[in-house]
Amino acid sequence: MKTRVAVVGSGFGLYGQLPAFQRIPDCEVVGIAGKNTDRLVNYCRQTNVPVFTDWRTMLDQARPEAIAIAVVPSHQYEIADEALNRGISVFAEKPLALNLAQAAALLEKARVKKVAHMVDFLFPEIPEWRQLKQLIESPALGQLAAIHAMWFFRSYDVRNNVHGWKSRPEEGGGAVSFYLSHALHNLEFLGGRIQSLECLLNHDPDAPGSGETSAELKFKLLSGRTQGAGGTIRFDCANSGFSQHSWEIIGTRGSFILKNASASFTSGFELTSLAEGLKIHNPQSAIRNQDPSVDERVPLVQSLAERFIAWHRGGPPARPDFSDGVRVQHLIESARSSAKVGGTVNTLDVVAHAAAGNGH
Repeated sequence: MKTRVAVVGSGFGLYGQLPAFQRIPDCEVVGIAGKNTDRLVNYCRQTNVPVFTDWRTMLDQARPEAIAIAVVPSHQYEIADEALNRGISVFAEKPLALNLAQAAALLEKARVKKVAHMVDFLFPEIPEWRQLKQLIESPALGQLAAIHAMWFFRSYDVRNNVHGWKSRPEEGGGAVSFYLSHALHNLEFLGGRIQSLECLLNHDPDAPGSGETSAELKFKLLSGRTQGAGGTIRFDCANSGFSQHSWEIIGTRGSFILKNASASFTSGFELTSLAEGLKIHNPQSAIRNQDPSVDERVPLVQSLAERFIAWHRGGPPARPDFSDGVRVQHLIESARSSAKVGGTVNTLDVVAHAAAGNGH
């Protein structure tokens, strides 16, 4: 019997999550709740998905076993909390909640209810990212010495002067919550736990809202095979000159560079090696999206969603889960705290974080 899945959200929920779950043979999408737009109605009419304007009504009438949520972070907590109360598995967007307390509460409830729970951190689903992770753990790198990341682009909201929640930190927006949350998760995926960080934030005067549009982050990683490695992350979503997303991994034996110089969010990454005698083969994976009419992130969401559904159906727990969401929420708040006080913050000094390790 197929797992009954419902979606909340008429933005990315419609063009990202819904088609991803529809591609999974073990799923039946039994409803989507969101704004009653022509785009939503037309798509759902073609695919026979019932449309609801109220998510509680959808839970009552469609009776899903699992739910995918893509709404404003300030609203995600309420929806996820109610779903968990009903014993429904939850697939959430990042950031998991509006603050650390909410995120920790969702993790605790998901564990008590013993339901599947995941967060849509999708970059590690990209084949080149997974290959980079393997190279970092291989003898070719040696000891990890430093990681330097740069992510520059001009976001849709900045280009079009959209005064929405993405530019309002009080609703879960701002570059740290909306974009840098990915980078913080990616950093711990690649390099292990962040021990401390120092952050500077800036708001471009031509950008809408009050939320920060750029960040400069310095960090140190836990000792161990990293030997106390450190590094930097430079981020700017109001950059008008060029688009680039790159990660430089420096080791004692060799270095690797993962770079995307295209305007694409997730496709276009290429991996190169500066390690002597090591040739890199950039994987050509079926996870890549071949249909230009489908959002490029759908295959990546599908990869996560397949593990989520397998977990729900009795398979092994999967990552990234709510513990990863709690960890990133703590890092978000640590970055904002550092920017506020102008100093270094210890990112391990928190009782609420519950993620043990950083594997996937």
